[in-house]
Amino acid sequence: MDLRTGVDAVYNIAMEDRCVTVDPMLRLLPAPVLGWLGGPDAPEVAWRARYFLMVWSLGASVAYAFAIAAAPDGDHETERLVAATDDAAIADAVARRLDAEGSSVISA
Repeated sequence: MDLRTGVDAVYNIAMEDRCVTVDPMLRLLPAPVLGWLGGPDAPEVAWRARYFLMVWSLGASVAYAFAIAAAPDGDHETERLVAATDDAAIADAVARRLDAEGSSVISA
């Protein structure tokens, strides 16, 4: 599966339930995580979702990656870090972890 293009659906969730066409990176999130972050239209969800994926792809559990992604970012350092990271690099890192685990989805 090519996570960058989203050719293969990652989750069996009706597309009308999630507005993923605006931000394809949200397709990589487990549905509960997207909900915990406030849904696809929530403020800050784009960079927090990417940060979740970055932390998870480094070997963290879903719970830990979510806690880190949801933490306050008063000085905006985390947001700047995420902004400086290419989506393709994040998707590649997620794909490598999924391949290493023999999985095609991030399980919450």
